[in-house]
Order: sequence, then structure tokens, then C-alpha cells
Amino acid sequence: MRYIALDPGFGGFKAAEVKPDGTFAEASIPSGVGVGLSRRSRRNRPMTIRFDGSEYLVGQHVSDYARPVERLDFNRLADTPELRAPAYTTLYQVVIVVEKNRAAFEAAQAFAHADPLGWLTLMGECGNGKTHLAAAIATTLLEWGMPAVLQTVPAFPDYLRATFAPDSDVTFDDRFEAIKTARALVLDDLGAETATAICRPPRQTLLHPSFR
Repeated sequence: MRYIALDPGFGGFKAAEVKPDGTFAEASIPSGVGVGLSRRSRRNRPMTIRFDGSEYLVGQHVSDYARPVERLDFNRLADTPELRAPAYTTLYQVVIVVEKNRAAFEAAQAFAHADPLGWLTLMGECGNGKTHLAAAIATTLLEWGMPAVLQTVPAFPDYLRATFAPDSDVTFDDRFEAIKTARALVLDDLGAETATAICRPPRQTLLHPSFR
């Protein structure tokens, strides 16, 4: 027997479970539900839930990929897709994803508490906590006195271009060198960036082993 509490709030669905070993699992997702899926790229696409022969998107970025179901009256709390889709998704997060995330957490913790060598790659659906773990690794390393840089890859070109502003107090070369020579480089959303001419060469330099 498993006991899971579910809170269908208007702002988001939340679920929690106390496991037999005393550990606590919880999940929360925005309550947005979308129908009529587009053919856009699957990158950062919300979770997909299927039941009764229909398919729905649930969670963050729903409006980017589907037509949001925006009924906000109390009929939303009846036995409707607006209730069932986020409920099923949140339960899945608690029962399945939290266990997978526990393994990711333990791997991230071991990587940060050792002398990091090589790569640790975190992959998964949007909203599963990859950025949170990446930031925690960088914070832990900084607390231990190890130079670490956390950089969101899609924002990297803008971060570099900002050095050309008249009021910039750092040069392009100095900023790029600080990132390139960081003892630990944490890259978030790698692959979500647009492969522009200004982005490709710096990205290749950062990732190529001969420069690291």
C-alpha cells in the first residue's frame, strides 16, 4: 500500500509521498494543459500524457507547443482532462521520476565531492531538475575554493557580445578566457542554442579536449 497526497491547486499540481524507509518524495508542476500538438521541435517540450485516446501536454511551455486549455471555472475540478492530465503527470513524477532523480542526485553529489575529472552529463525531460543539480555542483565547488563557472549555453553569445558595449569593464578575450580556463565548467541547456556563426567557434573551443 502506498499513500500519496495530491493537491490540485489552481497554480500547480503538487504530490507528496512518505516512503516506508522514511524518505520523502514530492513533485510539483504548473497546471497548464494543452491540446492540438504542433510539429515544433521536441526540445524543451512539456511532458506528454495520453489517456482515453487523446494526447495532452502538461507543465511548462505548454502555450509554445499546443493550444492551452484555459477554463478556470470550478468545472475544471470535475472528471475532466484539465484535472486528469496534470494529476496523472504529477503522480508519474512522484512514483517514477523522483526515483530516477535520486540516482542523478547521488551522481551529482559524488561528482561535486570528489576532484571532478571528465564529464558528468545530465539528461532528461524539461523541468526534472537538471539545472538545479548543475547549479548545486557549481556552488559546492565554489564553496570548496575551486574555480567553477555556470553558463547557460543559449545565452552564451549575448554574454560574450556584452563585452563590446561602451560601458563594459571587461574585454571579450578576458571573459572568454575566464570561462575557458575554469577548473570546472558547468554548461546548462547544451544543444538548445542556435548554431550561429558567433556561437559555434566559442562552443567548439570550450568542448574540444585540446582546449580544456
